[in-house]
Amino acid sequence: MSGNYTPITREQLLTALTGKNRVQTVKGGKCMTCDDADTDFRDALSVREYTISGMCQRCQDEVFQC
Repeated sequence: MSGNYTPITREQLLTALTGKNRVQTVKGGKCMTCDDADTDFRDALSVREYTISGMCQRCQDEVFQC
């Protein structure tokens, strides 16, 4: 491997892919996927998923086909 390799963090990867900072988006109470400000979640598992992915309940339902 070349000496020019610099590892990228998960946060850097998400920001590069989405153009949004996940930590700031979640702190601001918005969804990483749809930019909705609805942070009313069905259960504790959905809240936990929001802290991981930044997806609101509606986007979680779509992605996980609930």
